[in-house]
Amino acid sequence: MAAIETKQLVPKGCAALCYEREGNTKFRDRVTVFYDGKLVFERFCWGEAAGLVFAAWADGVGADGAIQWRRPFDAAVKEDALPQTVCEASRDALRFDGPPARWLLEDTKKSDPIHGYSGLKVLLGRLFG
Repeated sequence: MAAIETKQLVPKGCAALCYEREGNTKFRDRVTVFYDGKLVFERFCWGEAAGLVFAAWADGVGADGAIQWRRPFDAAVKEDALPQTVCEASRDALRFDGPPARWLLEDTKKSDPIHGYSGLKVLLGRLFG
């Protein structure tokens, strides 16, 4: 199996690509892949009390596709909700842990200051690696 390089998905000049799970109705799950290979999984609830339920960070994806989640997790994190392996990766879609769920590209971000990726950090990171 060839190594999956998630950081290669993010085009030059962009900080991140945001993917959302296709067909999930109970929660809105989003994975953001940053230019440096890091990932953040975020789960949001719907409705009147809509908001962030939890978030978990990963330092990258291993050569075998296994996501390297940062541990220990916050108490709010539902570990069984986190994807464990990247099976397919393209700019348009990701597939984790095999079928059926696909994650479709939702947004392309030039910067993401909420997650610590300001425009200056992205520029310097792209220039100096």
